[in-house]
Amino acid sequence: MGFDRRMLHIRIFVLLILGGCVTNFEIILSETKQLTNRSFEIPLYEKRNLTIRFLEFDRRDVIGVKYEIQTTNLNIVRIRQQKTNRRREYDWFIYKSHRRLFNLYPSPKVFYAKIKENQTWTIETQSMDLTTLTVRLDVFYKDQRRSTSKKSIDIRVTYPQRTIDWIFSIFVLSMVVLTSILTGIILDLESIIQCFVRPRLILIGLVAQYGLVPLLALTTAKFVQYSSLNGLVFFIIGCCPGSVFSNHWNVIFDGDINLSVTMSFVSTCISFLMIPVYFRTIGRIYTEDVHLQIPYYGLAFSLAITVIPYAIGILISYFFRQTKVLIEETIRSIFISVLFILFLFALTVNWYVFQMIDFSTMIASILLPLLAFIFTGLLASISQIHWQEMKTISIDAGIQNTAIAFLIIISSLPRSKVFVIPMLFTLLTTILLWMFLLVRNRIRNYLNSKMYE
Repeated sequence: MGFDRRMLHIRIFVLLILGGCVTNFEIILSETKQLTNRSFEIPLYEKRNLTIRFLEFDRRDVIGVKYEIQTTNLNIVRIRQQKTNRRREYDWFIYKSHRRLFNLYPSPKVFYAKIKENQTWTIETQSMDLTTLTVRLDVFYKDQRRSTSKKSIDIRVTYPQRTIDWIFSIFVLSMVVLTSILTGIILDLESIIQCFVRPRLILIGLVAQYGLVPLLALTTAKFVQYSSLNGLVFFIIGCCPGSVFSNHWNVIFDGDINLSVTMSFVSTCISFLMIPVYFRTIGRIYTEDVHLQIPYYGLAFSLAITVIPYAIGILISYFFRQTKVLIEETIRSIFISVLFILFLFALTVNWYVFQMIDFSTMIASILLPLLAFIFTGLLASISQIHWQEMKTISIDAGIQNTAIAFLIIISSLPRSKVFVIPMLFTLLTTILLWMFLLVRNRIRNYLNSKMYE
């Protein structure tokens, strides 16, 4: 008998010792979060046991039972039946005794089993999406009758919750705190105070952060002809404040670290106001059918990560003045090493992101930070400021705090796989910055070699 290639078929014929008919059964999914009566949630790369439990029996004139599990998407889950010692192959018995059954439903394996045994399959999730599993039982009788029972469950595969994911999160948080303390050691309080006394540079940065970048996000989404949901995700990314990693990259690119830290603090404070304003104004083109929840606790945590480690670093430099000289000499090398380790760790842990994206998402994730760097630099150059300040503002506006975007998406769109877009955006922005650094170093080495010729 032919079957739809889009459906995964697991067929097992069971010869009944005593004879029996299963007229009712239930599906049990182990250790799984149940959303509704027939909807379940399983993290990516995890295994669960699906058990069929028989409830009623009719022992009259039965010659065999066929089990079949179908899934609407072969790429979401992989299904394998668990074998037991109580089951052994008996192909010849059905072939000789029930030729009609064997010819009508050919199967490579015919198993001898007791019908009272619960049938168990292992489900392994392979990709994030929604799939429907349908369990079908066909009971065959001597008079060529057949009775069929079906039950279906929906399985939504969500973001992974592996041990390595928790280790990665803790490692990233630890590195952010450590590098922020080191940054605080080299800060100059007088320069930071001057940024507030003469707020022109801060205002230019805010115009770039909350004026240019959200509009560039909208434009990028339109350019790649994004769906409404993906366009919403990009708009959320564009509305987020600058990331603490912009401070680290400013150190690497010889930017004004005091201005960068000041801008990170101010943009995070302003985000409590600007994110709701954008969501209730321009964002209405995306959010008519979606209620976006703003993670104020996440914004507060981001602000704490900006302020507390820097304050600790400032206190260290005040009481131990020699540390400032030492850190200033080595901080660039330290940041390059830490960011490179974080980048490799992120690629290792989140490699599945690249399996779930399309070409449009990759192009948009490269275009947005690139356009943010370029247009912010143009705005800064029109404002007639120094090259170091221009570079600082451009880097701060181009590196978004995608952790905030991730929290908004998880809390507002918990059943969607679009949360991978902020992760991809972060990875590709980092790759872009590494490319800029390599090109700049090559140009510098070339110019230095020309000077000494």
